[in-house]
Amino acid sequence: MWLAAADRLQRALRSFERVARAVPSGPARDELEAAFGPLSAAVSDGRTACAAAQRAAPSTGLDVPPGEWGVLHHRLTRLGAEIAAAAEGAAMVRAGDLSPVARVSTRATRVRDQAADIRAAANPG
Repeated sequence: MWLAAADRLQRALRSFERVARAVPSGPARDELEAAFGPLSAAVSDGRTACAAAQRAAPSTGLDVPPGEWGVLHHRLTRLGAEIAAAAEGAAMVRAGDLSPVARVSTRATRVRDQAADIRAAANPG
């Protein structure tokens, strides 16, 4: 389950990167490229948290281990959704709608904050 969560994060980030690279050069692409750094760092933190969770509460199926691990799983799911939404915003920019650029930047900032929560949830007391 933890491996699947880590893979979902990585796929969402690859989708964002692929779409952002297809945006023509200019200010919009610069904004998307600036958002990639925080998104990438958050995915790295999420993958690290997944590895720590797998060591502490191994899961080979799709079931979330009992206890406080549900909090971590929920936060990882939210993180993946934010990154996927950033990729969707980048796709809209690529299609010519520049209005999502600011939302993508806001999401990039938000995922960095979520990554801190994920690191904390990966080490439940």
